[in-house]
Amino acid sequence: MKFRTFFILSLFFFVSLHITFAQDGEGGGRSIKPIFDQGTRYYSKGEFGKAVAVYTEILKVKKDNFAVYDARAAAYTRLGKYKEALADYKNALKFSKDEAYTPVYYFNCANIYYAAGNFKRAVSGFSQAIKEYPKYIVAYLNMGIAQDGLKKYDLAQKAYEKVLVLDPKNVSANLRLGRLHHTANRFEEALKYYAKTIQLNPKEKEVYLFKADIHIQQSNLDLTIPEYDGYLKIVPTDAKVWAMKASAKSGLGRNEEAIADYGQVVKLDPKNRMAFINRAKLSKQINKLEDAIKDYGNAIKLYAGDMIPFMERGILYRMTNKPNEAIPDFSKAIDLENSFASAYYQRAMAQKTVGNLPSALQDFDRAISLDAKVADFHNNRGFIKIQLNKFAEAVKDFDTAIKLDKNFAYAYNNRALAKLRLDKNAEALADCKKSLEMEGKNAAAYNNLGLIYQKLKNNAEAEKAFNKAIELAPSNAEYAQNLAQFKEQTKK
Repeated sequence: MKFRTFFILSLFFFVSLHITFAQDGEGGGRSIKPIFDQGTRYYSKGEFGKAVAVYTEILKVKKDNFAVYDARAAAYTRLGKYKEALADYKNALKFSKDEAYTPVYYFNCANIYYAAGNFKRAVSGFSQAIKEYPKYIVAYLNMGIAQDGLKKYDLAQKAYEKVLVLDPKNVSANLRLGRLHHTANRFEEALKYYAKTIQLNPKEKEVYLFKADIHIQQSNLDLTIPEYDGYLKIVPTDAKVWAMKASAKSGLGRNEEAIADYGQVVKLDPKNRMAFINRAKLSKQINKLEDAIKDYGNAIKLYAGDMIPFMERGILYRMTNKPNEAIPDFSKAIDLENSFASAYYQRAMAQKTVGNLPSALQDFDRAISLDAKVADFHNNRGFIKIQLNKFAEAVKDFDTAIKLDKNFAYAYNNRALAKLRLDKNAEALADCKKSLEMEGKNAAAYNNLGLIYQKLKNNAEAEKAFNKAIELAPSNAEYAQNLAQFKEQTKK
């Protein structure tokens, strides 16, 4: 069939016709093929309005030429003027002398109904086209698409399968069958048709992503990587797919490779904020803390209205012993979200490190007012109160921490120290031993145990405890000093 047809999947057939009309005062004819060809050129360039104008001029003098009606109908369809297109196709059928045009007429009208959203009439039109021409492959394919629109998936499947009976190497039918099975969660069937699609056309790039989606749903992340590679071989500049590949590798624990893939993302899309954030998270996991700090900084430059990068960078500054840099980041996070308890807690910890204890205590108070059920908040506030010589208040904080977490070894140890300062030596000893039962390698607890035994004048146990603390933390100057002072006092 050489007639122009409008195909849902963007397939077009063009005709080369010799058309003549009589010249005034002459018995001969002058070919208007150049004029018709001009309309076809406009159509091919997407200038459908100009194409319509050319075809209309021809029809003023050649009102019975079916090919021009057919061409103008196709242009009207592209312009979304469906009523005019249907009228022209009707005239094309009226003036056509070729019976082979009849199924094309039904096909083209069906496509218009599909484009207008009338899937039911589209199915009827495609069925009529097939009735006229039983081997009309494209009509079967488009009928399947229309049945999809009606959500009659079984009928759509039958239409696509009929296409494959007529043309086993039809890429579109294999792809459509893959999509049908995919959306119905019949993954193995879908993968079979996707594999066939790629075999027939390795550059059908979306199919690689469809296969990757199935592998994700089947928890086979490792199988997604070759699919992303297949896609990127065709479209190496697609930053989104590089990001998908990076995410998959991250899920597989291949963090170094994921970081490299995120590098491709930011190279292709320097404003991809989430790529910087995700790469920062991975860098933190593999202890490349300075790289993570830099990436959070890039994310902040792109958008400074998100508290999370400030929080994460502040934590990294704390981890790299840069509390003075951490404090402004936590403050910015608080400015952006003043009810986020963890931001106050983190700033309090940084304030504690730089020795600003009153400010640290104020931040701990605020954190606890926002979320009183975090044992660590109470434990650290209690430790600040010890440093401020508020021992009784400190004990209350440790009591709360232990109530919230009965296995909180460090809270028992800290409460032991606070009780020691309150001369509650027996209670302090019980808490310290309880702490060591839970965490037997806590050097601080052995140091406190030494102090308690020293105060109880149990010198043998005190020396043993101090030595154990130094054994566990040989570089801790405080523990060494406590042992030295103990030995000096016992000589007297």
